[in-house]
Amino acid sequence: MEKIGREGRGRRRRSIEMEIGEDQQHDGGDQHRFEIFVRLRQMTEEDDEDESRGRRRWRCELNGDFDSSAEKEDRKGARVREGEEREGGNGDAVGVGDGQSRGIVLNFVNEQNRPLNSQNVADFLQKFNLKKASIQKALDSLADSGRISFKEYGKQKIYLARQDQFVIPNSEELTKMKEENTKLQEQLNEQRRAISEVEGEMKALQSNLTLEQILAKEANLRKEVEEMEDRLTKLRGGVTLVSPEERKAVEGMYMDTISQWRRRKRMFRDVWDAITENSPKDLKEFKEELGIEYDEDVGVSLQSFCDLMQHGKKRARGQ
Repeated sequence: MEKIGREGRGRRRRSIEMEIGEDQQHDGGDQHRFEIFVRLRQMTEEDDEDESRGRRRWRCELNGDFDSSAEKEDRKGARVREGEEREGGNGDAVGVGDGQSRGIVLNFVNEQNRPLNSQNVADFLQKFNLKKASIQKALDSLADSGRISFKEYGKQKIYLARQDQFVIPNSEELTKMKEENTKLQEQLNEQRRAISEVEGEMKALQSNLTLEQILAKEANLRKEVEEMEDRLTKLRGGVTLVSPEERKAVEGMYMDTISQWRRRKRMFRDVWDAITENSPKDLKEFKEELGIEYDEDVGVSLQSFCDLMQHGKKRARGQ
């Protein structure tokens, strides 16, 4: 069929060329030339389209795909139209139409039951992927249909749920509701107090030792008691725990240490007095600046250690 179409267009092209030749000979006018040019241009476009269609068919045959290009174009156009239909409308997410948007907005306005503008509704309904334009359209539609109320304040519209759809209790019902609320509040406070008491007991129990910890502590204490009883038994039996030689050696080391301490302290006093004799600085501040500490500053006294040694000697003579 493509070959027949090309042959027919070839005959028409030749007839048009003959008309062009006759026009050049007889001067048929501008209108006749324009009609010839349009027909020739149309035939050129048809030839180009046939050529491109033939190249596509040739490539499909080489690749083993024998579907016609026309069918592919039809399927491609159908997919494009389907995508346009899905993306059409107010530009919202797929699956959310105008009716569903109005339902979502109406339910939200009724649940809130307070004055709202379009921005408030858009902020709360972001999870539904509704754009502000769609929400504004839904609000206006609901207001026009009388399903919600609205008031204009300048350029801004405030929307509110219709109050006639809600059951408004009378004074007696309100009084009963207040009494029930008071009772429920008292029950809630009692439950909270009970929870606090239980939590206090749990903390007290958690602070106590477990059975395993108690057994381990008891074993350690029993071991310490046995060791102390063994030592006391030895002392009561007159057993000498330290020999006289060891005691003499320890006392000699102790006396030597005390002597070194006394000598170094006297050397420091002499050097410190020589340095600070004519110093204009305050001695306490100067000492803190150098980081020097006396024995008394750290709670140590040389005399107390000397008295301890003298007390030991007296006790030994008394024995």
